[in-house]
This record gives sequence, C-alpha cells and structure tokens, in this order.
Amino acid sequence: MSSHYLHLVNMGFSYGSNRIFTNVSLSVPRDAVTVLTGKNGSGKTTLCRILSGLQPHYAGSIIIDGNELKDISPQIRARQIAYHKQEPEGNIVGATAQEDLAMWQHQFCGYGQNDDAIAAAAREFGIEKLLHTPTWELSNGQRKRIGLAAMLLHPQRYWLLDEPTTGLDTINQQALLRAIGSLSAAGSGCMIITHDPECFARLADIRLHILDNKIKTL
Repeated sequence: MSSHYLHLVNMGFSYGSNRIFTNVSLSVPRDAVTVLTGKNGSGKTTLCRILSGLQPHYAGSIIIDGNELKDISPQIRARQIAYHKQEPEGNIVGATAQEDLAMWQHQFCGYGQNDDAIAAAAREFGIEKLLHTPTWELSNGQRKRIGLAAMLLHPQRYWLLDEPTTGLDTINQQALLRAIGSLSAAGSGCMIITHDPECFARLADIRLHILDNKIKTL
C-alpha cells in the first residue's frame, strides 16, 4: 500500500450549534479502498462535501497530497478529487449522457474529448443506447449509471463515492466493483460512503465508522 495521501488533523465541523465532527484525526493511503459507514445524519455526506471543497468552513487541518485543502485552488482540486454525489441528478450537467460524459471528461474546458473512452465507459454501465436521450427523460437509476460512467473518465483522481450502489442492480454493482478494483490496482484510491459495507467487503482495505462526532477505524 502506498504512502498516506489524505490526512485529517483535529478536524472539526458544525452546522450552527449542531456539532458533526470533533477533533477528527486520520490518515488514508493513496491507493486504499476506504469504506465509511455511519447512521443517517452522522456526517457521511458532510465529510464528502468537505473533502471535495464544497463545504470549506471546517476547523483543524486537512492535507491532501501534501497540501492544505484550503490552499488548493478549485481547478487543482478538481484534478485531484472526483466526487460522485448520492442524488443522481446532482451528477448530471449535460442535456444528454453523451454531452454529460464529454463535459466531465474535459472538465468543462471545451476540448480534449475522447469518444472511444466515453463509449467504453458507457458500455461498462450499460448506457450506450441512452447516450443521445435527453437526461430529463431518464430514470434515477439511469442517471445514476451516467454519473458512475463519468467516474471512469477520471482514473487518476481520488474518488469520493456517496452511496454509489443505491438504485443499481446486481450487474451494475459488479461493474462498479470492477471499476474500483481497477482504480486501486492502478495506484489511485477511493472513499465509499455506504449503508451496504458488505457489498465492498472483498475490496475494502480500510473500514471507518462515524460515531459520536468521531471517525473510528473498525
């Protein structure tokens, strides 16, 4: 396993008077598959938002690849971390799956589209026949698969996956497990927030659990 990539040092966070995290310290290796559990409202999605930069007002220190998170520009952060949100519509930015995947692939720069990579990602999650269908006509499950296909276009990034199996059938769960295994084997890693940790038991290197405002190793 590679050296530590993600460090939390006395990290804290509150929503007003509602304390979510208190003095959390942990380190995660670059290529580790980390599975994070916790009851509803414990802070799992909040942690994703903090690590992705969407929730910047935390206490303490978060170091990613040697740099303090608060000092990393949004452009650099987007090249380091890919965040798959729990809500399917939260991952959709294009009018069609083809447009959506192209936009995620070139990070909204308007160039560098690789149609072969997009087609391969679409096949992996069984959406190749949906590429030109307006996304507003698709089901939540189909939108979910578009969002996961987009993650395949970011194999060098650290993945944050918030409840990625919700709405997936067995075939697409297996596709997700293959993708995570390939990611780790290539030297990148991910943090998976889930209510179904056994789905990832074979791949999990680290198991974490949120309890009483702390993140504990299982």
